[in-house]
Amino acid sequence: MKNFIKLFGIIALTALIVFSFTACGGNNGDDNSVTIGSTSGSITIEGLDDFKGKWVIAMGFDEEDEDMDMPLIMAADIQSNGNMKGALINNQGKATLKVWKVINDTTIGNYNGNDEIGLMIMILNKQNVTEDEMYSGGGSLYAGMGIGFVEFSNGKGTCTFMDDDFDF
Repeated sequence: MKNFIKLFGIIALTALIVFSFTACGGNNGDDNSVTIGSTSGSITIEGLDDFKGKWVIAMGFDEEDEDMDMPLIMAADIQSNGNMKGALINNQGKATLKVWKVINDTTIGNYNGNDEIGLMIMILNKQNVTEDEMYSGGGSLYAGMGIGFVEFSNGKGTCTFMDDDFDF
């Protein structure tokens, strides 16, 4: 249970780091943009029956990455200004998201790894979310939050959403 709580804390920290990364961009003068590469990575999140018609994004770290320097970002799309597009949760309570890996402080690119990853999963009330909204959160942005665990194979994986209403 201690490892689970530690992992959940790390995942929460992941969200902050990723959003800080996309918000700050690189040292390109006045340009705060990040280069977003194409990706072959994808994840299907199941168990979202309570959220049909909403949107989902997620992020996570390889549990073995103690420095937490290469997070994964999961969404339908990411823009160079840090805005994200959530993936629609379908009538079967599933959503498929693209998976990118943070390469460095100015580049997000292809993920095709074979890693076990803990995820922070965020259910959104709207599809397009700005970087500012991610920081402020706002009561109307999130429809729910939870976690998941996935074992990727060549950048592809499936996980089951677990509601954050856990009894520790």
